[in-house]
Amino acid sequence: MAMLNLKASPGSGSGWLIKEDGENDDFVAQLKSTEKKSISIKLQDVQDLFYHAIISHKIPTFIIHFKSEDITLVMFRVEDIKYVFNNDNG
Repeated sequence: MAMLNLKASPGSGSGWLIKEDGENDDFVAQLKSTEKKSISIKLQDVQDLFYHAIISHKIPTFIIHFKSEDITLVMFRVEDIKYVFNNDNG
């Protein structure tokens, strides 16, 4: 989370106030990480992320990390790309 300038959420979604894995002023993120060669994303996880982004007025972001290859991918909705690249955070 730190390498993406996101503050990790304590309890990673288990609390009643913070429901995703990390956030900053602009983004709310869910992290999926694995040692395996594939990862599964459930539609319910995506819908939950969108809901939490709406109520927090932030851009929903999925972060996928393949630990074995140290590959990290960041995913946004197509319609949010204009906000991502107009962000003043660099």
